[in-house]
Amino acid sequence: ETKELSTFKPQLTSLVDELVKSVKNLKDLNPLEKTVAIHRACKMEMDPYYDSTERLLKIIPGLKIVKLEGICGHNNFDRIDGKSKQDAENLMKKAVEKSADTIICTSPYCESHLLMCSREGSWRSTDIEISDVYQILLSSLNAIRNDSGKLSRMLL
Repeated sequence: ETKELSTFKPQLTSLVDELVKSVKNLKDLNPLEKTVAIHRACKMEMDPYYDSTERLLKIIPGLKIVKLEGICGHNNFDRIDGKSKQDAENLMKKAVEKSADTIICTSPYCESHLLMCSREGSWRSTDIEISDVYQILLSSLNAIRNDSGKLSRMLL
């Protein structure tokens, strides 16, 4: 029998969702004693990655998560002007005020913009790390190495 198209409901999943399923049962996660602020993608009315990013970060022991409201100022890299730089600086300052060590971006555009605006020697005055959920996860995984020094396959 064929289902009618009106009853077909595709399921959207992301790599982060799949990682949550795989990582939940791992026992080799190192505690990370740091505070991260999650930055919701600026240009999306509804950020589909925010909730799954937060779920994955909650699995990491010792990690404190704070909400970060505001925009980073990226404008699809049309131009980086004074306003976009000031928006980035304001967002980084808000994260520091919440005692965050790191800003986790759910959008590669936001991450790239904040990285450009926070690189050493730029105009910035806020010292905060800019990262993504995958880098944080990797830093908490215990690397299981074989005799040749190569990483073993941990998530398969």
